[in-house]
Amino acid sequence: MPDQQPALTVLIRAKNEAAYIGQTLSQLFAQEYPHTFRVILIDSGSEDATLEIASQYPVEIIRIPPEDFSYSSALNLGVGRAVGKYFVCLSGDAVPTDKQWLSGLVDALEQDPQVVASFSRQLPREDSNYFVAEQINRTFPGQPRQIVLTDRNREAFATDPYEFSFFSNTSGCIRLAYLKQNPFEELPFAEDRQFAIRALKQGYKLQYVPSSMVFHAHQMTFRGAIHRTRNAALGRWQIRQRRSDLLSILARHLLLPAIFLKASLRLGRDPGLRVTAKLGAFCYLVKVMLGGAIGQTSAWLRYRT
Repeated sequence: MPDQQPALTVLIRAKNEAAYIGQTLSQLFAQEYPHTFRVILIDSGSEDATLEIASQYPVEIIRIPPEDFSYSSALNLGVGRAVGKYFVCLSGDAVPTDKQWLSGLVDALEQDPQVVASFSRQLPREDSNYFVAEQINRTFPGQPRQIVLTDRNREAFATDPYEFSFFSNTSGCIRLAYLKQNPFEELPFAEDRQFAIRALKQGYKLQYVPSSMVFHAHQMTFRGAIHRTRNAALGRWQIRQRRSDLLSILARHLLLPAIFLKASLRLGRDPGLRVTAKLGAFCYLVKVMLGGAIGQTSAWLRYRT
């Protein structure tokens, strides 16, 4: 990278990411991008070798207590320290797959001034659980997509802005000037969806760039499933403010046996998996669905109060 004023800032959020942070930073600094960029890593209480590994790279490290962490506040802290034209979000466990990851994100904004943000395709890792890989591949397809409000889809947006406004801060690029004027709203989860909803209402576009790819997958623990689904439900509620979400949580509980059976049958019929892999995937399914049920129930109880 030539010596010049940084064209953008990359913010990495991390906690106990020793397993991947070295790969993430190695791929980041190997990018074939023609301008310099600044890298900030916000660590919220790592107890493993995350900081030791990160200190081997030209990264500005900011430490915050874990009790002070939220996705929104960490992002806004980074925005306040950012320089350049663009603000790139990258999770500590999201590893760019090639050297064009960054250019792909930036090019989408360079080509259209109405595109306020772009985001990458996420790919499961080779060792990802069957159901984790299935969900990631379904959520992040290989076809590019532009999200913009038009007269034809405005009704769909009004009906459910959360589902309409597809965007992810796991790996994304946003115009820094916009974020300086419109910081992320404080939410327990889904701050990226809230950002997308606001930007679309203001007339901007979002661009999904499947040629920009990262390896990323959450292998959730039972406790993690409870925490994540609870915060996801609370985030959706704060965005939608719809009492129908309460009914959807109850309905999902009633449908859990059917969902579990359907997923189990799909797993059993897959000829490409060994028995041990199927058993591991089945145990993971049980763990995540039970944890999710507890997390959703916790959110429902919170709604009622």
